[in-house]
Amino acid sequence: MTHKKSLKWLSLAACLGSSLTFAPAAFAADTWNWNVSGCSLSSGTSSGMGNAYGCTSTVGGKTATITAWSTTGYNGSGSDFDKASLRRYASNTEFGVVNDTGETSTDSQHAIDNKNHTDAVLIQFSGSVELNGLNLGWMYNDSDISILRYVGNGDASAALLGKTAAQIKTDMDNGGDGWDLVANKFNVGTSAAATFNNANAVGSNESSSWWLITAYNQTIGTTTADSKLDYFKLFSFAAASKTQTPGTGVPEPATLTLAAAALGAIGWVRRRRDQA
Repeated sequence: MTHKKSLKWLSLAACLGSSLTFAPAAFAADTWNWNVSGCSLSSGTSSGMGNAYGCTSTVGGKTATITAWSTTGYNGSGSDFDKASLRRYASNTEFGVVNDTGETSTDSQHAIDNKNHTDAVLIQFSGSVELNGLNLGWMYNDSDISILRYVGNGDASAALLGKTAAQIKTDMDNGGDGWDLVANKFNVGTSAAATFNNANAVGSNESSSWWLITAYNQTIGTTTADSKLDYFKLFSFAAASKTQTPGTGVPEPATLTLAAAALGAIGWVRRRRDQA
C-alpha cells in the first residue's frame, strides 16, 4: 500500500517537474504532502460528531487540521451543511465521513459520499497554500469530486455551518463573498493522483488557508455529471506555494530539486523498460 501510493506522488512530482520552464524570472516553490496515516486526533473523540484530526506534512512542517461535514441540516432543513464525524479506515490510512442520520462505520455510507446527503472534508492549513493534488485510497461505484477554497473573511467553518449548496453557489457567483470553485475532478479512481491548480507561473494558481473537498454536488460543481453515486476515501493530499524571485533564468533550489526528482524518476522508468 505505502509503496503503491509513494509511486503515485512520484508520478505527480514528475508531472510538475516536466512543466518547468526557464523564464526570465524564476520562482521558488515550496511543496508539501500530507498522508492520512500521519494524522492524529486533535479534538473530540474518534467517533464523535465535529471531531478533528491534525496532520503534519511529510516535509517542511506545514500543518493541516481536517474536519468532516455533511448536508444533514444544521438549521432543520435537511439540506444545509452540519458537522459530521471524520473516521479513519484501512489501518488508519484513509479518511471517510459518517454523518448523524444513522450512518455507521460499517455501512456503505462511511465513505465521503453523496448518497442522500453530500459529504465533505474541510482542511485548514497553517498558512495560505495552493492545494494541487489528492489521492484516494478507496472508491466504490464512482469518484467525482469538487474542490473549493475559502476567499471570505474569518473562520471558514463558521461560514460553512448552516449553508446549503445553493447558498454556496451564490457565494461563488458573487466572487470573493465566501466560497470559490477551483476544480471538478471526474472518475478520479485510486490508481493515480488527481492533479489541479498547478500552473507553473507565480500568481496563476488559487491559494487559501481553507479548502473544501466534497463528493460531487451538481449545484456546487455547476457541471452536469453522470447519474452515478460517488463513494471514496481520502488517502493523501498535496499543496505548494510559489514566490517570485529576481531571475537569471535559473530556477531556485527547491525548483531544481523537484526537477531532479522528476528527471530521476523518468530515467529510472526508462532503465527498467530497457532492461525488460
